[in-house]
Amino acid sequence: MMGPQTSGKHKVMSRRQRTIGRSDLNPANRQFWITIALSMVLPLVLTACSETKSDRCNRLISISNRTSQTVQKLPAENLQPADRFTKAADLLERAAQEMQDLKPTDSKLLDLQQKLSTLYRQDSTHNRTLAQSQNAKAVRTAAEQIQANSITQKNLVQAVNTYCQAPNA
Repeated sequence: MMGPQTSGKHKVMSRRQRTIGRSDLNPANRQFWITIALSMVLPLVLTACSETKSDRCNRLISISNRTSQTVQKLPAENLQPADRFTKAADLLERAAQEMQDLKPTDSKLLDLQQKLSTLYRQDSTHNRTLAQSQNAKAVRTAAEQIQANSITQKNLVQAVNTYCQAPNA
């Protein structure tokens, strides 16, 4: 009667060893399969969580539109001119910071965002000059700069709209 003895080349394996197989017991092999599984799942998760070009554009346009509408409503408020210019400066500075905080990942939108943010900061400074300066020349220069920046802003907004409406490349 032959029992579970090993004779010659044959080795007795437990049921678990026969089911799993030797290569699956190797820790390096398990690590390999875990790495493969994560490398397949992780990009799907990251893609699902990432912002689209449209999302980034909408956030930038929303800040720009909201700021523009708020600043345009300031003359209707019953404020002294100096207070109105100060309030406009504060609004523009906040908008510039909001834009900076967006941190778009694509280079074209980042460039447009930085230009708009810089323009808003310049306008904020010019509005503070209008609110605080007693120097007629400084006031005139600040007003001229705001006027010039409005043309630049119009062109930048058009560039943002054109870029955001273009299909993804």
